[in-house]
Amino acid sequence: MDADAEAVERDGKGSERSRSSSAYTFRLVGSKQDIPAVIELARQAHEESRLGYIPFSEKKTQKIAENAIKDPTRHAVMLALKAEQPVGLISPT
Repeated sequence: MDADAEAVERDGKGSERSRSSSAYTFRLVGSKQDIPAVIELARQAHEESRLGYIPFSEKKTQKIAENAIKDPTRHAVMLALKAEQPVGLISPT
């Protein structure tokens, strides 16, 4: 099956829906294993932003991710995944 092929899923009621294997999925950052991806994606976004001339702080980004892991009721970082690989993130402020 190629990257753009569609798979058919059945829900618990027997209905079918198609799901592209090239679709994005989203999830909250949930463990320290996610932190390197968060840092790299944040670094890329920072470099592309209008504030890219300001030095990027890996330490601050790590702290944001750690807070989201420790207390997900008050903090959140969400990863966008494509083919199970992190490709984007959002962290509401």
